[in-house]
Amino acid sequence: MLPARDMFSLASFFSLLSLVSALPPLPHGSRLALTAPGWGRGVGTGGAVWPAAELLARWMLDERMAVQGARVLELGSGTGAVGLFAAGCGASSVLLTDGDASLCSLAADNARDNRALMPDASVTTRRYRWGGSVEALGGPFDLALASDLTYEPAAHGAPVVYKAVTAVCGSATWALATVGRSGS
Repeated sequence: MLPARDMFSLASFFSLLSLVSALPPLPHGSRLALTAPGWGRGVGTGGAVWPAAELLARWMLDERMAVQGARVLELGSGTGAVGLFAAGCGASSVLLTDGDASLCSLAADNARDNRALMPDASVTTRRYRWGGSVEALGGPFDLALASDLTYEPAAHGAPVVYKAVTAVCGSATWALATVGRSGS
């Protein structure tokens, strides 16, 4: 357990992070309105929108043809920011996954709250823990997205992500991942 002074520092850090890590507007000009409580609500680090989410969102804006009509899988979705951005860019279906049930609930709430910005996309959430069976996720997917997945690269690093992505992706799948964070 962290001392109270460190918990306050973490809360301040996540508040600042949410200001820094703003997603760009969707192609039609609207912005996703995401609940991102940071460490609050018992969701830990997955409750923040991290900087790589903005980079992947900007990539999707530049490469909209790869997103439009695509079946998208987001691994380690946390708030669902990246997958929901894909839905707002024209993906036909998006599956948001996370290993934490409270984060799946948060992502589902964010999907519901932003439904008007992605009326043609089917967005669902499902719990998926690293190393688990990927058959239940469906697939193949056209696009697999993963953004700032972990502070624990040994437990959730690139080899584990690679195994999950290759198991659910077809031959034409794009897989984008930013695994780890500076200083980890």
